[in-house]
Amino acid sequence: MSNEYIVNIELPGIQTEIKEARKIFSDFYEKYCTTFDLADEAKIKMVYKAAQIMGIFARAKAIRQLLFGRNISLYGVCYLGTKCNQNCKFCPMGQANWKMHLHGKTSSDRLITLSLEEASADLDALVQIGHREICILAGEAIACDPGKVVEYAQLAVYKPGVHEVILNMGAYTQRTFEFIKETIVLPAGVKLQHRVFQETYVKTEYDYYMERAPREHGSKADFDFRYNSQVAALKAGFDEVGIGVLFGLSRYPLKEIKGLQQHAAYIKKYGGKYPKRCCLPIANNPEPDTNPVDVKYLIPGMSTEQMITELIYALARLAMPTVSTVSSERDNPGTLELLDQYANHTTLFVHPAPGGNIKSLDELHGETFSHGYKPVAQAEVFPRYPREAIKSWQKRGYNILGFNITKYDLCP
Repeated sequence: MSNEYIVNIELPGIQTEIKEARKIFSDFYEKYCTTFDLADEAKIKMVYKAAQIMGIFARAKAIRQLLFGRNISLYGVCYLGTKCNQNCKFCPMGQANWKMHLHGKTSSDRLITLSLEEASADLDALVQIGHREICILAGEAIACDPGKVVEYAQLAVYKPGVHEVILNMGAYTQRTFEFIKETIVLPAGVKLQHRVFQETYVKTEYDYYMERAPREHGSKADFDFRYNSQVAALKAGFDEVGIGVLFGLSRYPLKEIKGLQQHAAYIKKYGGKYPKRCCLPIANNPEPDTNPVDVKYLIPGMSTEQMITELIYALARLAMPTVSTVSSERDNPGTLELLDQYANHTTLFVHPAPGGNIKSLDELHGETFSHGYKPVAQAEVFPRYPREAIKSWQKRGYNILGFNITKYDLCP
């Protein structure tokens, strides 16, 4: 079945459960929309307690189990480059680029783009690690050139064993998406997904974080253009799309989850299908001394960090029961084990820097590796070693999809 469902979601009984989950979220949203407040840890504790009493966590776990069973699907990420001219305040790359702009500089050895040969080697490393679903991600230096997007994507779709490639690049017009889709030669059985995060659905906050971006139509500063990109991609023939929010940019997480829910419904109405994936990363500050981010509500370090994270994932699961929820290694392994009860898709052994997968492969072999440079970090992550992560999932009764576990002699 599509989207990793273990049941036919059109069956009347299943539809009843889906509608009930959405209603539970709606009722909770109406009551606690502004009480779940990242500026007030006492209120966060109160909302968490209320969620326990109301059975929010139990219901979210139950709907995940009903639709996705004990399945966990995995994906790897290839970071093609850190060059970007959007200057987003919440991003270390944006902060580094803006600092260069203020000092009249045009280049930095920390802002780089992989060549096609280097990218191919990095993708090979992901396949050797075991990944079959690959997300390729880049700043605007590549994303602004659809021809280059095609060149890099073509490398990914031909890697042996890969069955889905996610283009997490930029927002485009339907015509540009059509060019990308029609120009890439897809092997049989390989799907193409477009994914961009809206970052925040609170328009005033979006404008604040993007105020330094170029102001032309189609730039990241254009909220509506970005919002419509998933619909444009589906109309152009992309197989799937994904959405996401960066939590901590705005004050009220429930407003962001509501925004995700409304965006998913909008994509279904105008694009013909719901997003396949919904990502829920927490904003963090990987380079506080060199390129500190401007994030109004940095959740990492709060005493209520784990409460906030669990609330976000449980409530998002209820709000969008049929959409595959994605966790990431921005959260530590202990938190990720907790989130497995709500999320059914996750990264594994992610290294958020150009060429980072080559380094990670060497780590698996007990070797050391250095590029000779240190790219700007895109996020602080806690990469899990595949063998240990797989053993943990198997011990807890999860089935692993989208990953070649035979490489680790751990087949159930």
